Amino acid sequence: MTSEEVLLKILKLNNFPIERLTSENIIFLKRYTIEREISKGRKSPSANDILKSKDLKEMNAKKNTYYGETDYYNNYPYVRYAKDILNNYFGKYNNEKRRDGFKSFRDFLAWWCKQKNECYYCKIDAATSGFAFKSRIFKPKKEAWKNGVLQIEKKDPNGIYEPDNCVLACPLCNNAKSDMITYPEFKKHFAESFENYWQDIKKDKIEQMQQQIVYFSSLLRVNNVGMTKSDKKKQLAKKYKLPQSADSLFKILDEYNIPHNFIENTNDIWVRDFMPVKTKSGIYVSFKYDPCYLDKYQHLKTDYRKNKINNKFPLPIIYSKISLDGGNVVFSPHKDKVIISDRVYKENSEKTEDWLVAELEQILEATVIIINLLPCKKDMTGHADGMVRFVDKGTIVCNDLDQNVIKNAFEKAGVDIDIKTLPYMEPPKNKGYSAVGCYINYLETEKYIFLPVFAYGENDKEVNDMDQKAEKEAKKIFKNKKIVTVNIREIAEHGGGLNCISWEM
Repeated sequence: MTSEEVLLKILKLNNFPIERLTSENIIFLKRYTIEREISKGRKSPSANDILKSKDLKEMNAKKNTYYGETDYYNNYPYVRYAKDILNNYFGKYNNEKRRDGFKSFRDFLAWWCKQKNECYYCKIDAATSGFAFKSRIFKPKKEAWKNGVLQIEKKDPNGIYEPDNCVLACPLCNNAKSDMITYPEFKKHFAESFENYWQDIKKDKIEQMQQQIVYFSSLLRVNNVGMTKSDKKKQLAKKYKLPQSADSLFKILDEYNIPHNFIENTNDIWVRDFMPVKTKSGIYVSFKYDPCYLDKYQHLKTDYRKNKINNKFPLPIIYSKISLDGGNVVFSPHKDKVIISDRVYKENSEKTEDWLVAELEQILEATVIIINLLPCKKDMTGHADGMVRFVDKGTIVCNDLDQNVIKNAFEKAGVDIDIKTLPYMEPPKNKGYSAVGCYINYLETEKYIFLPVFAYGENDKEVNDMDQKAEKEAKKIFKNKKIVTVNIREIAEHGGGLNCISWEM
């Protein structure tokens, strides 16, 4: 198989939209991910070296454009996505034993293509195995198994890594076979049982969980194994009582079959703010996460790239230099409109307001509606998701305190909208930037609204009454979804709600 044939086939196995790539993109990817590894005895060319090659320069010249690496990826985010997918395969190939056995990365990918991206024994496909592990149907202790990816298994454990001695195996089959059972014996006596087991898992669990996986910071994980890596993170979680206060949330998500998992290497729990946002075309935008309210708390900032979170989430992504938190990006259901608070002006004071709106409309592929923050509110973040959310394309719900501000913003934008409200309770003065009393920061899934509530118990009368009022109003507003209340008092006291701590791909 040629480099191009291998490239296209391996991308198709990953359900990659090949039509998103131009002929120039394919040439670049082929040289940068496959052919440069074959070249031995000389320094591998960089992305910029390849972009400067004669034929690619001529193609770009026809468009009156020259791309450096960053500009190229931002202009063609699906090239970055494809590159990241291929780099994951390179990580599986790139050790001395496999390099010797497979001779080249192209040969390794060609072998993988012949495996059909499924387990040799039970025939489960890579996507289903991945979903089962990422949604935590299975909860392995081994870090390398948590994504459920197919593993390279030697048929003869005493042999070498070479095409004739290797097959792909799902984590279940690979773990069960180990080195004690020969591959013909496992195929004969166990493969059919594992295949039946996977079919039961698909029918009983996976088919009921065909929603997007909801991700949270690993700092919220109960019995957090990863915490041992960082004393700072242990101190942070201990201070916030995070795993304990998140425990009830995860039990409720399990009860309602909401698949969820954790993002490693985060410095704080507000994943909505530093993870990328998804536009209507499927492109993700990663903004600069540098909010002014963290100027004195640099250790709490998470960089999507520098913290290497992007390695776990291959995405068609654009990196923007605009400072904007994800919690300040509230899309309409069809993603043709987006609400952003005027805090974005303060965070990017070197840019004009007109330039910011125009740039945001271009990269977010949506009409931007700017809402003003209320001066009377003690709002640390200035995030739109603490003020307003879309119910459907013609309806929004906002805090009752914010109703006039939201109405004026939509009138100014010339957008006709129906406005519903949820109650809002000002936090006690001594509680600083607490989000206790902000019900608008709910977590929404396909069938449910997980509504934050805050009462410490039945004796907490004022808050308990407000919780009940919010639940009653939510049931009127979201008639087609079930309202499930979740008490997140301890988390909310640190300034955020359920939308703040969650993220979906």
